Amino acid sequence: EILFAYVYEHQFAQGNRSGDLELLIFVDEAKQTFSVYLERQDASGIPEIDDLTARARQFGIGLVAADQEATKLTDSLKANTKTKVLLPVGDQKQFNEITESIDLTSLQEKYAQDLDTGQAIIKHGNNDPVPVDLQNHETRSTAEEELIKHQRQKWQSPPFTHRRGPASISSE
Repeated sequence: EILFAYVYEHQFAQGNRSGDLELLIFVDEAKQTFSVYLERQDASGIPEIDDLTARARQFGIGLVAADQEATKLTDSLKANTKTKVLLPVGDQKQFNEITESIDLTSLQEKYAQDLDTGQAIIKHGNNDPVPVDLQNHETRSTAEEELIKHQRQKWQSPPFTHRRGPASISSE
């Protein structure tokens, strides 16, 4: 949550509201960050992370939230997610939660119950959900030193704009 807030505040300070995707944040086990239990506590109000998620898009921040327990994710996260991916799910309660979020017909639900490894149903925006076969791509391991070097180069000279200071106050 703190990292997400930091990135949001950085983008906000840059003032870039183009909406073009500039940064993508991946969150696995998303229920730990986007907990429906926190969202349902009326006394504490809407969790800050839900508010940030809703506002982040305008500053070019995208979010990929993954979890096997859709029932434990906030309603706000599910409502503010433009693209949803349903992979094979073994638990009926979790399956029902995501199929409801994707708004599958009963025929589509029957198809989705038989998804196998490497298959998914994707729904983007108001488009109809579509079945897809995911290809198995080989990945190469990247050494931590290589990642550090790459990020250090990016952060050595981040883009910024000088701001005008406040007008001087005359004490005449």
